[in-house]
Amino acid sequence: EKSSVVYLSGMGVTEAGSGVCGVIDQDTIWKKANSPYYVLCDVQVPSGVTLTIEPGVEIRYIGDYELLVKGKLIANGTSSDTIVFRSDVSGTKKGKRFLNFENTDLTLHQLSYIKMLDGKIGIQIGDETEHQQGNKNSGRLTVNHLRIKNADVLTSGYETGAELLLNDGEIENSQVMGDYPRSEKIYLNNINIKNGILFSDSYNNGIE
Repeated sequence: EKSSVVYLSGMGVTEAGSGVCGVIDQDTIWKKANSPYYVLCDVQVPSGVTLTIEPGVEIRYIGDYELLVKGKLIANGTSSDTIVFRSDVSGTKKGKRFLNFENTDLTLHQLSYIKMLDGKIGIQIGDETEHQQGNKNSGRLTVNHLRIKNADVLTSGYETGAELLLNDGEIENSQVMGDYPRSEKIYLNNINIKNGILFSDSYNNGIE
């Protein structure tokens, strides 16, 4: 395993924790004992690499960065020990995309008991337009027991056949959007929505 820890001095981080930045080039575990993890620049999980996040880990974004997943992500919290993705400043949106999935089999990933707070986009599937395509996903990403507040959810691939299922959870002060055009279908099952927006843009495959 690899710690994926970088030095925090000079990064504006005053609390003890671990800094992460760049490409994770081998299977890695983010441990609760080393939490919180500060995202100091864009982080990528490339194809063939697994990132495992232990229950109780908190990931804090200090700027407009993302965790780009092309390999495999295992982030299974528990009902009493959730995994938290959040801005490092409560009430201030940060993080270009907390989790961004591209060019991956979405069925490989495990996400449960996840909380997301104060992000520009919490979860994004794909990043394409009709005239600029590539890095297509396949399969269905299932996120179980998601609580998301003040952070959006977006599908933005083009005719990929992939899907997103949010199963059991709560969405507050957030938008769930299927992008224009022909982006992935979104399924919501047993989701409590408070002050939220569901937006299926033109030619999106729909929200059910």
